[in-house]
Amino acid sequence: MDNDEISFVHMNEKMANELFIKANEIISLKNKNGEIKAKLKIDNSVADFVVLMYAGWWTKHGNPNYLTNSGISDIGGQVTYNETVVEIIT
Repeated sequence: MDNDEISFVHMNEKMANELFIKANEIISLKNKNGEIKAKLKIDNSVADFVVLMYAGWWTKHGNPNYLTNSGISDIGGQVTYNETVVEIIT
């Protein structure tokens, strides 16, 4: 997916409306690990209070791995990227 486009973040329409964000708007996702920019795609298959990004974006396009922790979950011993919490900045 490393092309000239910025990465995409998916959220449902209800959440986007609550945050006053429109489709294709550039937003920032931020936490203690870093901050990335991504273009919003409305996707009603995404649950409330969840944002979804696909892997494969390189550094210059908003790689979501910069926001994840490198730890192991205490339940199941799996990686913790599904437990990443971010602040959404418009």
